[in-house]
Amino acid sequence: MKKLVLFIFSLALLFYGCKQSTEPTPPLVQNPPGYQEDVPWPSLADSPWPSTIANSQRTCRSKSLGGTQGIREVIDLPQFNQTGLAIGKDSTIYYTAVYSGGSQDYSDTSGLVALTPSGKIKWIFPFKANHGKPDPASPIVRNDGVIYVSSNEEKKLYAINPDGTLLWELDDMPAYDWMVLGKDGTLYCSSYYMGGSGFLNAISSEGKILWQIPWSQLPIGLTIFAITPDNKSLILSSDYKVKSLNLETREIEWESQDSAFIYSIMIDSQGEIYSLEYQNEKSKYGIFKYDRNGKMIWRYLIPEWEWGAIALDEYGDCIAAIGDTLYSIDYNGKLKWKTALPTKINGLLSLDSENNIYFAASDLYLSKTTTYLCYDSNGNLKWETSGNDNFAYGFEFPCIPAYGRTYFLSYFNNKLVIIK
Repeated sequence: MKKLVLFIFSLALLFYGCKQSTEPTPPLVQNPPGYQEDVPWPSLADSPWPSTIANSQRTCRSKSLGGTQGIREVIDLPQFNQTGLAIGKDSTIYYTAVYSGGSQDYSDTSGLVALTPSGKIKWIFPFKANHGKPDPASPIVRNDGVIYVSSNEEKKLYAINPDGTLLWELDDMPAYDWMVLGKDGTLYCSSYYMGGSGFLNAISSEGKILWQIPWSQLPIGLTIFAITPDNKSLILSSDYKVKSLNLETREIEWESQDSAFIYSIMIDSQGEIYSLEYQNEKSKYGIFKYDRNGKMIWRYLIPEWEWGAIALDEYGDCIAAIGDTLYSIDYNGKLKWKTALPTKINGLLSLDSENNIYFAASDLYLSKTTTYLCYDSNGNLKWETSGNDNFAYGFEFPCIPAYGRTYFLSYFNNKLVIIK
């Protein structure tokens, strides 16, 4: 009897196995060439926008959906802005405010400002900041909520706790413009001293200087930094070249061949580098793509130089707003589409999680009217709204947090524009 039961059970297993094997296997979904996989970056805050440039690869793309309705709200702030925005894990907004008076007079609202998502002040960590000197470094929020920020007047780098109290400060460190954070928590920044000297600095999470490279060895100028996904190289603009600095040996691995003004650098998830360049001697202006070893893969030339900005979408397409034209250049360097803009861009652009494109534009110095624009991933206008916001000095990167909004903050102005 036991043998009969075992025989019947074996037949049942055989039948079930044959039935399973005849069922079709679902096809594997393959992402298209150039698709941008998410690169984990454990040192940054778990936020869609933990630094002014969105992430350490500088792609200017958020993990969240932006303001898709085009409903504009203007918040008057009691102080002038001089940096871009960063968002903490709890959705707190951070930026550096400066006093707009004389070089020796400061208000009590100069310093690092923390705002609620609706634009109300939570706290201010006061320090001296002056609009007449190189811009203080834009804030970065690390994974424990601590905010890095600098004072261009006090020549200090600060680490501020999420409640607005001081964690540590580093003297004689006048970091400016954009800083980047490595996966291991090392902070990279450029420090500038009157007279034209400076350093590229690597700073630990405890506020210790790990190493410095003087500008005499590595001329920097504009602090356009990005870190490769493997955290091994710092890509930067130096001496009119795109260069790759090995972070272990601190030696230059490669540099681009032609001298150029470098306006932007970003790195995709495959480790390939994009730059917006103007090669003055050859009168060539456009988008250049390099492989991880510095070999140029392709270039897309623009007919004439005008102010521009670039970002990288989910599919590896380079989005460029240059002058009064918006471009999409695919992963292989071919024009995907372009569309005429109603006015020239004079700021920077950002993308949301659905590859919608956000930027602002105005007639620089000529008009108080600002136009805010959103285009979809195919170059179609989603919405356009404008206001008399007096944004005459240009714009930082539009900031896209986690709740269906897009923040616009101009350079040196006291208005925060929220688009819902």
